[in-house]
Amino acid sequence: MIIQNYLFTASRKALGGTVFSKWKDLQVARTKPASVNNPQSVAQTFQRTKFAIIQLLGRLMGPVLDIGLKSMTKSMTQYNAFLKLNINTAVTGATTEDLAVDFPNLTVSKGPAFVLRNATATQAAAGQPVEIEWSMPLGSPIPANSPAYVAVVGKENGLLDLIETDDVNDGAASWDPTGSPEPIADTHFYLFYKHAGTNSVCDSIYLHV
Repeated sequence: MIIQNYLFTASRKALGGTVFSKWKDLQVARTKPASVNNPQSVAQTFQRTKFAIIQLLGRLMGPVLDIGLKSMTKSMTQYNAFLKLNINTAVTGATTEDLAVDFPNLTVSKGPAFVLRNATATQAAAGQPVEIEWSMPLGSPIPANSPAYVAVVGKENGLLDLIETDDVNDGAASWDPTGSPEPIADTHFYLFYKHAGTNSVCDSIYLHV
């Protein structure tokens, strides 16, 4: 919760169950975390492990999040927006031993721009470039010079590459896997674009060869 209150403008202290601090020149009030009777319970350990998995991936995705989640930074950082979007939807597993990132449900871009259609990622043969193609969204035309982005993400290494095209209207991008530390089966692609007129982005689209 963000507040603006002259009484606490310069405060960086606690009052009762509330802690006051400053973030991005705004006065922020947060409740103190409640005490936990058993911080080592199965449920607590499971949640902490789940959170750690998505935290680690978020730290490796900085350049993508700076573009794809910028619209969500009025009250949080891009990194925190990534955690919020994915903690409950993009980590799968029933126990701490089998928790893993659910890449098809991962979101790396979120915004109001129209989503691209008919997106595909194909590779003619092993070692050949991966060709990403798409159709333009229905609705108003997208201005020229609206860049399209493809985030290439590996299962073990996180962000492998961030491809930027000059104009989303071209409908195509290419990625060369030469030298990639991960097999193509463990490589995931996320497509989105930035509208040159509004600077808004569209929701990311997941692709896999």
